[in-house]
Amino acid sequence: MDGRTNFIVAHISGKILDVGYYCGSLHKTLKKFFPNENLYGIDIEGKCNAHYKRASAEKIPFENKFFNSVIAGETIEHLQKPEEFLKEAHRILKPHGLLVLSTPNRNSAINKLLKSYNTKVHLNLFSRKELASLLEKNGFEIENFRMFPYTPESCDGSKHQKLFALRKAAHNFLPNALREDMAVIARKGN
Repeated sequence: MDGRTNFIVAHISGKILDVGYYCGSLHKTLKKFFPNENLYGIDIEGKCNAHYKRASAEKIPFENKFFNSVIAGETIEHLQKPEEFLKEAHRILKPHGLLVLSTPNRNSAINKLLKSYNTKVHLNLFSRKELASLLEKNGFEIENFRMFPYTPESCDGSKHQKLFALRKAAHNFLPNALREDMAVIARKGN
């Protein structure tokens, strides 16, 4: 597991919704740490049953105040309306529930150099300040904001995979504002 995944796993509990569960390795890791009866997922692809739904993050098909934790690992940047997702996450979280998300940092040094996040599938990119503002505007209080290097667990579809080792090394020398992957723990406010 990479640092980002450890960070996510360490902060979640109870009934967990993984938004965008079908792609990547995060959900497989969650299954190692949490019982199946506590794991749920939505994605625009994948299987459908009581715990897994084919749905958009902007219209989540679960009842109000159902989840203790909502995870969106490398997902918010793919959404047409990220604010709608945050409103939905707020709606389905229990009082004081946690939203855990990770997303590329638009202002990272690597992105400025390689333009690696400027792709057709990334509809919305955020800086640390922009992401914090969006979360607070939608009723979340930020408890922890960490920066991580971009790794294969962050994105198995990256066109710059050969550079992951260099990116990880550069991470240790860059100031937070120029690091690559943002991970946020935000608590549902009243």
